[in-house]
Amino acid sequence: MSVTYLSPEWLEEAALALATADLSRLPAGEAIRFGYTITEVPKSLAADGSVRYSITLDASVPEAKLEAGTGEGDVRFTMSHDIAHSVATGLLNGSKAFLNGEVQVGGDVALLISRARELAYLDGLMPKVTNTTSARSENR
Repeated sequence: MSVTYLSPEWLEEAALALATADLSRLPAGEAIRFGYTITEVPKSLAADGSVRYSITLDASVPEAKLEAGTGEGDVRFTMSHDIAHSVATGLLNGSKAFLNGEVQVGGDVALLISRARELAYLDGLMPKVTNTTSARSENR
């Protein structure tokens, strides 16, 4: 079954992928929570035009989980739907998008730098989820 990027079904697929992810290659340490706010989302997916979710990684447990509805985190990212989709599918490198000013970062930036390996792990996992779904909703 194909689902639309950032739809509730997509968030469920992403949560399942995270819940079953192999975290054995990540360094054990304190849990880290990445918060995401995706703007300019089609109204068919979000009445207010934004989708928010957070991803928590804890290699010491090991556990990874996604929580929809909140963009809170130790490190927070805000980007448009188009940029988020490009990053999630691997068409655009997240670091490059940040350097181009297409991704805003908030929270503890020093923590982000020190935990870049965990973020790179997510970059490798999310394209697998996104590539199993329909590209995105065109209903704006």
